[in-house]
Amino acid sequence: MVYVKLIRNTYGGLMYLKYACGYGQKHDLCALGGYGVNPYDPDLAYTQMHYIKIYYGKESRNPLIHIMISLDDCAQTKEKACEFAEKFARYYKNDYQVLWALHGKERGSSKYHIHMILNSVSYVNGKMFHGDVGEMKKYCNFIAKTTHRKTYLEFERKTSLSKPESV
Repeated sequence: MVYVKLIRNTYGGLMYLKYACGYGQKHDLCALGGYGVNPYDPDLAYTQMHYIKIYYGKESRNPLIHIMISLDDCAQTKEKACEFAEKFARYYKNDYQVLWALHGKERGSSKYHIHMILNSVSYVNGKMFHGDVGEMKKYCNFIAKTTHRKTYLEFERKTSLSKPESV
């Protein structure tokens, strides 16, 4: 089973976006990628995402969408996990800036997990990403079709005002 978690962070504002852009380059990093942003320079990726928010006047309390995908034995190699990460990120590339990071860390049957950071504002039309149940179920169906595995979806909302320790 592939585990998908949508993490909503409503604290920290743009500072949290800056933190999240750099998080992918830490902790058991195997690969990086992205669409509409430079995945190799966290400061530049933050600036590129922030510019879209300024352009559309949407510097909101919800600065990013964080999706964590934990792969089961469908991805036994780094290359296969990287292929999945690229496909999962490509799903959103026509509307949102996307950063992805593949991390290697064994947890149960999972060897790899993917962190995707999406700008919450579409660069195409300025609309906000909602990530409601229907939208996320469609994404999970895409993941299930791609991996030939069932998916488990979880929503997590963090509203603490304390400094984020992990993403």
